[in-house]
Order: sequence, then structure tokens, then C-alpha cells
Amino acid sequence: MAVYLGQMAKKFIKYAEPTTAPNILSEPPAVMYEPVRPLDIFLKKVFALIGMIQPKAAGPGSYVLIPIIRQGLPKKQLDHLIASTGLSLSMMAHILHISERTLHRYSSDTTLNPDISERILEIAQLYAKGAETFGDLDRFKSWVHYPSMALGHKAPLDYLDTSIGIKLLEDELGRIEHGVFA
Repeated sequence: MAVYLGQMAKKFIKYAEPTTAPNILSEPPAVMYEPVRPLDIFLKKVFALIGMIQPKAAGPGSYVLIPIIRQGLPKKQLDHLIASTGLSLSMMAHILHISERTLHRYSSDTTLNPDISERILEIAQLYAKGAETFGDLDRFKSWVHYPSMALGHKAPLDYLDTSIGIKLLEDELGRIEHGVFA
């Protein structure tokens, strides 16, 4: 018999019952609440943007991304990100600091180098955070294309080509999320 711990309970794990004869006076088997971690939900959205199934976490949180970056992503994940974000191939080539011609030459199974793979995951994380902040990916995609006073009257798209620029946009999304406007 499962004991519900309220509305927050999402998943229960029932411990194995002892193999000895049951004692009527003993307590019912322990039921433990295993919360769904917000970071796992966020990473699921990131992996969806690149068309990849989220691997089982080998460690806490974002540590699952490190071996993926070191191994390199296949180009098909980049193609999926381009489709998800609505960015053109030429814009993505500019963001990744690689020629458009080189991107065309890669087959879908070509493994991209760790630097490009890391930038792809940074962009996917930014778009996942943007979708959460704006409540919809399409709204965030619109925001990315329009100049912002907070960004020196430049479009957020102009900052996607550096890690510091992406961090700046994440900070701006945090301010928008909390209603803090400079």
C-alpha cells in the first residue's frame, strides 16, 4: 500500500519487504519520495533542442555535459539546433567561428570538435532558459532578433558568438525573469 505524501510527491520507491513472515504489529514498508530535480527538467529541454535523448546522469547536474563535450557532438545535433532555433546556417557558422562551406561539407555523422560542441550546448542552454523566461520558445526567438536598450541597443543575436556574450544574455534573462530592469 502506497502512502501519498501530498501533491508534491511525484515518484515513489518501495523498499523490498523482508522475506521472513510478516509481523502484524510492524510498520508498513517504507515509502520514499524522490523529487524531480529542476536541473534534470532543464537539461531535458536542452537535449530536446539539439535532438538528443538525455543520458542517465553519471554525476550531479550539469556534469553529464562534460563527457559529451569532450567526445564531441555529431553534426546532426547542430542541424537539429538550427531547426529548433530558426537561425540560418550562415548565422550559425558565424556564431561557431567556422565557415559555412565547412559546415556544408560535414556529413550528419561527423563528430564536431569539443569547442564547437561546447558552444552548441551553450546556445541550447540559453534557448532553453529563454523559453522558460518568456514562457514560449517562439517569443524568445523573437526577442533575440530585436535590439535591447539593456544590451547597448544591440540585438541579443549579436552576442551569441562568445561565451561571455552568452553569459551576458543569461544574466539579462535572469533580470527579465525577476522583473529587474536597469
